[in-house]
Formats: sequence, C-alpha cells, structure tokens
Amino acid sequence: WTTGMRVSELVGLRIDDFDPAGHILTIRHLKTQGERYRQVPLRSDVVGELQDYIQRSDLQGRIFPIHRLTVNAILRSMCKGNLAGKCLRHPVSNLSHRVSAHSFRSALAVHWLRRNGEVEGQKALQSMLGHQSFNTTARYFKLGLMDVKKVYEELWDAPSSPATKK
Repeated sequence: WTTGMRVSELVGLRIDDFDPAGHILTIRHLKTQGERYRQVPLRSDVVGELQDYIQRSDLQGRIFPIHRLTVNAILRSMCKGNLAGKCLRHPVSNLSHRVSAHSFRSALAVHWLRRNGEVEGQKALQSMLGHQSFNTTARYFKLGLMDVKKVYEELWDAPSSPATKK
C-alpha cells in the first residue's frame, strides 16, 4: 500500500522497473500512449520482500504475471471468512468497510495528507499517485468526525488576535 499504485500498474510491473539499489520503482502509465512514467520510492522492508519474491519466482518479464481482476479475487478470498468480505473496522466507529485493491491506494492518500497536508506534501502525493490534475488528488481529502472535531477545537482554542477581540 506504500506505493499508491493502481492495480493495472501493479500487474504491469516489469522486472527492469525495479531498482533495488536506489529503492525506486518505475511505474509506467498504461492509460496513456507513449512512454509516460513516474518513479516512486520504496521502503527498505518492501525492497527486501520484493527482491526475495523475484529470486524465488521464475519470472519472465512481469513481476506479477496475473490479470488485474485476479488481484481483487485474491483479496476477496483473503477476506471471505472475515465479515463476508468486509475486512476492516474503523477504530472509532467500529463500522466495517469493504476492501478492494483501490482501498489501499486511498488509504495511502488519506494517511499521507493527514501527515503532510501542506502544499509541498500535496504536490508530492499528486506525483506519487500519478495524477495530472491536483483536483483528482484532492478527492482524497477525507475528514472523519475526529478530524473535524480536532480542527474545530484548535480553531476555538487558539488565542484571538487583537483585531478579532470584541
């Protein structure tokens, strides 16, 4: 979930897209014509797991030689015994949520924006997700009740400036 890849990008990864020394993954845009791509950083633990997987597997070109629909089928089968396909529970509301491969992309975006919602962080997320328009990235600005309460409390707990005092 740390790369923000689309499922189609995941199943399209080639062995030469992986640079373990640089901790970089090159993600080719499959929806566009020509050679448009983005590079995303990889955490050390992900690099190690991916290297192990590639060494254990007899791969010919693609890292994950499966169809994109198979990814969601695998995910559904992993969740089958867990609330009929609802694997995740919200920590506050305790509501269960359906999980799809896209859920992980969304989770990265929301986590990223909560950690670094400043302009620089927003632009970095746009690049990480491969969005041409920031409006597409802005869809991930999701605030839960606890987030809204925190912002609200900070608004009213902040000291007033002399111009706003009555």
